[in-house]
Amino acid sequence: MYSLVAAFTKADAYVGIQKYIAISPDQQKFLDFMEANQKALAFLPEIESIATESDLKINRFLRRHGSNIELKPFKSETFGIATSLQILVKWKEKAETTEVKANKTTYPGIKISKGLSFFNVPGHKNPVIRIETQANPKIGLPEYFWVTVDDSQPNFFNLTEKARLLMRNIGEELEYNQLIMPMIDLSHQFELTWLKGLRFIDKRNRNWMIDQAQQQNILKLNEYGAKGASSTAVSAVRSIAPAPSIYTINQPFTCWFSRGLLANPTIVYRCDYNCWKNPGNIG
Repeated sequence: MYSLVAAFTKADAYVGIQKYIAISPDQQKFLDFMEANQKALAFLPEIESIATESDLKINRFLRRHGSNIELKPFKSETFGIATSLQILVKWKEKAETTEVKANKTTYPGIKISKGLSFFNVPGHKNPVIRIETQANPKIGLPEYFWVTVDDSQPNFFNLTEKARLLMRNIGEELEYNQLIMPMIDLSHQFELTWLKGLRFIDKRNRNWMIDQAQQQNILKLNEYGAKGASSTAVSAVRSIAPAPSIYTINQPFTCWFSRGLLANPTIVYRCDYNCWKNPGNIG
């Protein structure tokens, strides 16, 4: 999620965004997340970004940072943003290599014995495991790798929120002292379809609309540590000001009066079709 926040931070620096216009609940949810978490980018110096009117430069940036996503050729009056966040952590000491048997298959795995904490989290039936990693002098902050078995399949937003809540709500520590888990070589490439159509107005009162949005998340995990990467590519095209958005009430409705600090409505009405008529002079 932070690589997407970084993309819009770069867009703001490029054109000066004065106002966002969300057209869906998911877009508004992202804007709320960005507003609450934009300052956190200061703690992620690994993020690199580019803003340009050249789709070729965007795609070269992505390839240079190990990403396979690619933006289509830009229309006229379009600019793009690409970001890359790469994180490398190493275990406290090299893990043993082993095997994990599951799903009638044998997978390559690792066994970690150092830097482990296992926690119970209320409402989550499996242990949440925190793996302490070697200190990175360039970062100056402790870094952990977390893992848990989760039977649900959260979506883009819920995945981040669920991980945040699991970290925040860790409870009593459990008595495990070793962890066996599979090695991982994951690359998840997907289109951020929910982001398309998001509009913003820049400092010159020009209207822009997101017309392309892609992300790729990569994870590689073995006996030495874990490397994660998240790349985001977005393009925005000039657009006309959106037409007024009209909401029409065309079915029975409820309405009421309220006054000042009164906690309850003063009069409440249910208006069905039989009362939809011109009342004439209301004095």
